[in-house]
Amino acid sequence: MLRSMFHKLNRTLPISANSGCYSLFACTLAILVFGGLTAQAAVPVVSGPTDYSFSHCETGTLDFVASDQENNFPYDWEIVSGPGTLAVTGAHSARWTCDDAPQSGTAVLEIRACDISGTWGPVHTVNLEFLNTAPEIVSVEDISPWEAMPIGVGQTKTRTIVALDFDECDSLSWSIVSWFPQSSGDLVTIEDGVVTYKPADGEASVEMVVEVSDGLESTQITIHWRVRWCVCKWLQIDRVDGAMPGQFADVVVRINDLDSWYGLGSFDLLFAYDAGIMTFNEALRGDIYEDCNWEYLSYQVGMNEDGCATCPTGLVRVVGVVGASGPQEPPYCMLENDRTTLTVLRFQLADDERVSCQFAPVRFYWADCESNLLTIADGTESQISTNVVDYDPYQGFVDITDDLSSLPSYAGTPDECLTGEPGEPYRICTFINGGIEVLCPNGDPEPGDINQNGIRYEMSDAVLFQRFLTEIIPCPDPPAQGGYATDINRDGQILTVADYVLLLRIITGDVLPGSYKTSPAPAAYTHKNGTLGVDTKMGAALVTLRGDAPVRSLAEGMDMAQGVVEGNRRILLYSLDGKATFSGAFLETDAEILSIEFATWDGQTVMLKNQPQTFTLKQNYPNPFNPVTTICFALPEASDVSLDVINAIGQTVAHLVAERLDKGPHMVKWDAINMPSGVYFYRLKANGIFETKKMVLLK
Repeated sequence: MLRSMFHKLNRTLPISANSGCYSLFACTLAILVFGGLTAQAAVPVVSGPTDYSFSHCETGTLDFVASDQENNFPYDWEIVSGPGTLAVTGAHSARWTCDDAPQSGTAVLEIRACDISGTWGPVHTVNLEFLNTAPEIVSVEDISPWEAMPIGVGQTKTRTIVALDFDECDSLSWSIVSWFPQSSGDLVTIEDGVVTYKPADGEASVEMVVEVSDGLESTQITIHWRVRWCVCKWLQIDRVDGAMPGQFADVVVRINDLDSWYGLGSFDLLFAYDAGIMTFNEALRGDIYEDCNWEYLSYQVGMNEDGCATCPTGLVRVVGVVGASGPQEPPYCMLENDRTTLTVLRFQLADDERVSCQFAPVRFYWADCESNLLTIADGTESQISTNVVDYDPYQGFVDITDDLSSLPSYAGTPDECLTGEPGEPYRICTFINGGIEVLCPNGDPEPGDINQNGIRYEMSDAVLFQRFLTEIIPCPDPPAQGGYATDINRDGQILTVADYVLLLRIITGDVLPGSYKTSPAPAAYTHKNGTLGVDTKMGAALVTLRGDAPVRSLAEGMDMAQGVVEGNRRILLYSLDGKATFSGAFLETDAEILSIEFATWDGQTVMLKNQPQTFTLKQNYPNPFNPVTTICFALPEASDVSLDVINAIGQTVAHLVAERLDKGPHMVKWDAINMPSGVYFYRLKANGIFETKKMVLLK
């Protein structure tokens, strides 16, 4: 009965949020009613774990139960001290959770319960421990950490260290604790476990201590490097300028940064050349033979296998070995200025005017894994290519490295030659190709002398160029007619508006020769209601219209020249001082647009997103080729078509098409089996429109 009255009282009196138990009124009334009837109320006792450990990245959870002798259900719980929160889960139970634990350490959790009598029970104590797991280094990629990775002075290499942390909420940070010995100017960085090292000096075994930390605990590992002066920083085939057809030309092969500690003991080099342009005569001894007491030099010519269509037509292998009288221990011989001549390759150019104005390349060639090896003086180590740099007369030096290529190749020693076994060759040396620049019969082969008077970048050159664009007049002699002198921006395309813009800027002194931008810029044009517009600032435009229709320039500040060729009007918008530009509406005409060619202010060609419906001339494929290539073009309507091939000195060497063709795509093959290697141009003419592209024959 008394218990029933108390429950009724409890249902009518609220629980105090401040006390965590019953309101003062409820407790007082309970004492008045029952105080004389009960000797002393039993208090609730909490039972549960007394020790608890968990990871700081996890949510800690504990369950507790409270009871007293009178079986009075507890109605409230509280945390006296410690982290976390409590939630009632049943008549006798509560759950403690903690999801914001510190990364490590200990704490004491104290909780208690209050029963129906309003009396708090004793404090239950739990000893908490927050756990942290230190990061663990599990691997070092490339090679074992205790194995020294070879690296040359001035060379950059990386090593990747992999670490795991079972505490998923931790962020790992990396640092280089130390490396010894150090050199002034060393570059050492680490990011996400990737160590980048570029030693500046010295010859040493370097120990580098790397540390990974989770913010509380850290783990270290020592990795090793073997720093040395490279036997070869780069190996270069020189370029010979000014050779004439029929003459001998000596091509020097040099090595840079020859290391006096390791020294060079031998070289085995394979060179490729075009046997249609020149003949190999002999390999001469370089400076290293006299100055460093080298003795052995041999060469073998004509190693090309029969039936190899893609192999070079000329190959020569040159092998050199230090003599017994040379130094047998460090320091070895190193010549002055770090430019040591290994050998001189003597060629004789063909006595044929067709080789004039061409660049005859001499290149390193990899026929097998033994090609182009350098061995240090004690014979214990070989060095191979890390990069291969080719020379292009239009683009300059171009990196052609391809470690995934298959043999034979011009792209360096492929990865398939690296077995991972001890003593295998190291990638150290950059191989740089060269060759022979053959003069034109009339002298200067450089662009800019349009009128072929021996003086480049004159206003008379610009006048003649302009007449060629608007009137398609023949140039005064073959070199200019071939267009070599008109390729001002060296993009391989002759007689373009971009060439004309750059020519004007060079003549006015706005830029210097060599300021080239060969990659095309995107743009789009519109032709609405008799008005032509363009969405990007332009420096010039060449528009061909069907018929002799009148036009009006809307491009403020631009000059305009025009002419009529085969009944179609050609309009050239340009800036004589090379400084004005235009965009938006630029020309008013109701005529049909046959072709549009734009150029930017800085002489950059423009690739239109929307081309007029005229013929399309595609790039030949393959390119470079040996000896057959395919040329594709498409006609929007039946047309009288001519397709000719022109060499670098302006001579037409092949008439591929000279007939009327139906509309649609067409394909023509050209077999250049009897032609020497070099740059050629193919020109398509249809309905008074011309387009020219460059191709390279490389035997």
